[in-house]
Amino acid sequence: MSINFLGKEFSERKIYRMNNGESPLVSILLTTYNRESLVKKTIESILNQTYPHFELIIIDDASSDKTLARIESFKYDPRVFIFKNEMTRGQTASLNMGISTARGIYIANCDAGDWWDIRKLQAQVDFMEAHPDYIICGTQTYNVDESGGLLGISSFAENDFAIRKNFFLERGIYSHPTILFRSKKIYYRNAFYYSQDLDLYMRLSFFGKLYCIQTPLAYITQHGCGVTIGKKYYQRQYQRLAYDLFKQRLINERDNLDLNKQIKLRDNVVSKKVCSMSMYFFRIYVHNKLKQKHLLSWFFPILISSLLYPPILFDYLRKCVSIFRFPYYLKKYNSFFNNSTPRILLISDFIYPVHVGGASREVFDFLSWLNDKLYFCSLIYRGGSSKYSLSTATSTEPLILSHSCAIKFDFKLAIFLRFFQAITFINDATVIYIHHPILGVLFYFIFAQKNKYIVYHFHGPFADEYYCKTLKKGIGYWIRHTLQKFIILRAHRIIVHSDYMKKKVIEIDNTSMNRICILPPTVDIHEFKIISNRLLIRNKYHIPVDSSVIFINRRITKRTGVIDFTNQFHELVRLFPKKLYLLITGGGEGQNELTHLTDCCENIRYIPLAAPEDLPFYYSASDICILPSRDLEGFGLVILEAFACGIPVLVSHRSGGAKEFIITLDNKLIYELDNVNSLASSLDYALEKYKAPNSELRDIAEKFDRDLIFPSYIDILSTLNT
Repeated sequence: MSINFLGKEFSERKIYRMNNGESPLVSILLTTYNRESLVKKTIESILNQTYPHFELIIIDDASSDKTLARIESFKYDPRVFIFKNEMTRGQTASLNMGISTARGIYIANCDAGDWWDIRKLQAQVDFMEAHPDYIICGTQTYNVDESGGLLGISSFAENDFAIRKNFFLERGIYSHPTILFRSKKIYYRNAFYYSQDLDLYMRLSFFGKLYCIQTPLAYITQHGCGVTIGKKYYQRQYQRLAYDLFKQRLINERDNLDLNKQIKLRDNVVSKKVCSMSMYFFRIYVHNKLKQKHLLSWFFPILISSLLYPPILFDYLRKCVSIFRFPYYLKKYNSFFNNSTPRILLISDFIYPVHVGGASREVFDFLSWLNDKLYFCSLIYRGGSSKYSLSTATSTEPLILSHSCAIKFDFKLAIFLRFFQAITFINDATVIYIHHPILGVLFYFIFAQKNKYIVYHFHGPFADEYYCKTLKKGIGYWIRHTLQKFIILRAHRIIVHSDYMKKKVIEIDNTSMNRICILPPTVDIHEFKIISNRLLIRNKYHIPVDSSVIFINRRITKRTGVIDFTNQFHELVRLFPKKLYLLITGGGEGQNELTHLTDCCENIRYIPLAAPEDLPFYYSASDICILPSRDLEGFGLVILEAFACGIPVLVSHRSGGAKEFIITLDNKLIYELDNVNSLASSLDYALEKYKAPNSELRDIAEKFDRDLIFPSYIDILSTLNT
């Protein structure tokens, strides 16, 4: 095969990799038609990519202006190949011409007038090379006006399941100029004059998984006369055709175009005129919606547009109906959704990485790991009171709220809308992973009706924790006990971190023994690590360099024993031969009392809301970490965090699961609670034997790395799924 290349015969080229097979070649397709004022910026953004191994194939569709001259100014670059159609053939034919001559392992597309972030190709190639089972990768986009002003940011679904779900809900999948897909010589279909990209995504979905990078890496110009707005009459018909052909392919593995059946479109002069009139209001709707203006500023324009041209209204009604029909689609086309991995709905209380206890940090870590590993997961969480305000604590909430499948269930006026959203999450999930019994009970009857498998992560006896805080066994105690027992009785599996917590579960319900799984917690060994220059860290964080530093990172409650330890610290200083300094971080209901206790102490420093990024440095600046728990300790995640930084840990003899773990390593690291002499003796022993940073402790922590432990959790959830 040969193609005319600026008057020369250009033979078909073979797909190959550059750099002796190390880096894959990307073929970038750029089709243009009368874009002389826009095409230069587009080409420059491609040529400036940080990923250098690409060829840029430009197809000019017989432009009548100076577009070709603008393009030819870049022919000096050996990566640029320019083609010119002798007559206007349309974007679909031009794209197919580019694919026919492309040599790349991957094919990308960009439209004249749009431009890329310089990191775009690198990010997509890195993802596709790391995930060979994925067929296509897009990115989020910045939507801009013709002058480059920001209108808004796209919100395309991220993972494979959510993208496939949007095929049925008829929502946006990708922005065409962002895609990069594996070259299988799959062409755009010539029957599609518009929406050829949507048809391509749907056909590619049968060859592999789909993903969208959540960082905006492309700038998409919203033209007033663009295809989507200016040609709405035909464009919506082609969209409808793409969805219909997709459903035919789901059922028969082939569609009408595969069978060479003729496709007919409506072409009514009156309808086109009315549609054109409705587009005036549609443009207002698009502009105001992208600008994220008030609801009324875009609701009425789209309403008027829909009333002028009812098919637009019918499209929106069809989308609404499809939301309710999706559980039916999910069941009918089950194999299309790649059900080899579980789809997990987490139900939690807090989700902070620090300050509010180990349970909240475990949820945060597991959610982050699931996202990193591209599992489909959704989250319902209670949030918290102003006592644990995220605006002053961490940057967690933006991370969670950027996750498109998260609901903060805070019992405000919008609770009914959130409840409806929660039902859609439950429909999508194959397994419900409960960390909070109250929210678990709230949604249980929906789980039961839909035959969902339930895993309950038991972090501790809910009622006993309430008693430790209030010293009362009234109605609040018995309500908590009853709710937790309700979930334990109905959970298919119960996860605990220690034999100590297993016994606590059995005390609540003695029939649950065979459903309990003991799985260890995890630590991010890349975040928590040994830092050699401890002197530099102490100077940076204003920690004395001439003292032995004791570090306590706990939630400040009666159960954790931090306030009692602080009161005891002054006596410890008098007994201990070395100079001591106490550093405490953590929030909780006792933080005001602890602040009052430590205000006038030169050798005690309390940081109520330490930034998560500072926490590893506080560990590394310390000589020892202490866990002064009075009761109900499931394991003590701080032990693993300290060990990962090479720091030894002392635990009290009443610390439950923490004692259970430490006794297997060195029973001299356990001290008797409220006994200062025992504490001083254990402290002296630990500082002498385990001089920080200690590589042996680091080796222990590495056995609890997230990538080693969390797959065991997935095994439990997947077993339930099957």
